[in-house]
Amino acid sequence: MRRFFHLGVLSILNIGILFSFQFYLIYKLGAGELTDAYFAGMTLPSVVITIVGTSLTHVLVPFLAGESNEKMHEDAWVFFYLIAALFILLAGILFFTASYWVPIILPGFKKISKELVIEITRMQLM
Repeated sequence: MRRFFHLGVLSILNIGILFSFQFYLIYKLGAGELTDAYFAGMTLPSVVITIVGTSLTHVLVPFLAGESNEKMHEDAWVFFYLIAALFILLAGILFFTASYWVPIILPGFKKISKELVIEITRMQLM
């Protein structure tokens, strides 16, 4: 029960911090092209992390649940290395091709804003 409470508190703090960060950003910059570029630049990296992270949780937890501690520890590190290598490769490909796909999935930005969106997207991929 104690772990459940701690996880709940950490989840609430995480949501609160993320909300505060975004609220502060909009408060300081105001609504406009800069904030639009910032939030648009976070779109694809956030979607990929959310989809892949959620899917991996649902697959790996049952997979590792019945194993001994030593085997689970060994398998967890193998999965960590494989997933890290996959994400690094994917981020590298998306980083170098951002100038091609960002204008396709995020149309409607002016030239300067479009360059800012591409730059922010590349920063988020790092």
